[in-house]
Amino acid sequence: MLVKAGNRREAGPDESASEESVSDPVRDLVAGADAATRRRAAQNLRETPERIDLLCERLGEEPDASVRAAILISLLRMKSLAVAAGLVGHLRSENAALRSEVMEALQDMPDDVEPVLERLLEDPDSDVRIFVANILNGLAHPRAPKLLARLIARDPHVNVCMAALDGLMEIGDPSMTAAIADLPRRFPEPFVAFAATAALKRLKG
Repeated sequence: MLVKAGNRREAGPDESASEESVSDPVRDLVAGADAATRRRAAQNLRETPERIDLLCERLGEEPDASVRAAILISLLRMKSLAVAAGLVGHLRSENAALRSEVMEALQDMPDDVEPVLERLLEDPDSDVRIFVANILNGLAHPRAPKLLARLIARDPHVNVCMAALDGLMEIGDPSMTAAIADLPRRFPEPFVAFAATAALKRLKG
């Protein structure tokens, strides 16, 4: 039915304002003026795999811990190799709280993060390799002990090996004692010999 021009109704000011304020989660996550707005935006992006890169990027820029938690929860809802790859970049962050949050999140996606962590065993940054060892220590994945043993056998940095040794003391088995026994030769320091001896006793029962 045709509508006569005289019967058309212009949108009132309240309606126009309402239309202009329609929530856009991407906009709100990037430019939301308060933490509540950004947190709600992160929650609304929990089923949007096309926004994984954005969520990972914003995670590193977000100053509010509650918003970072919402971002991580949304990413974990979409756990995948892409999420794991996006998160591990934050292991290089100077923000210790962010690193801890990311490490905990990565431990909640063992199947997706395991191949990413294996590649990071060769990372040139020894701090990153230490963080990898810490993640592997709490990773519910059958290959985690073997990756820790590989670090102990090959890594040239004593602190990386000590971090891996701490992990193997928790999740290792007697088949991994050879690499541990060789540590005092590779790093002839009293604390290394002490730690290796303690680990061998624990694994051998």
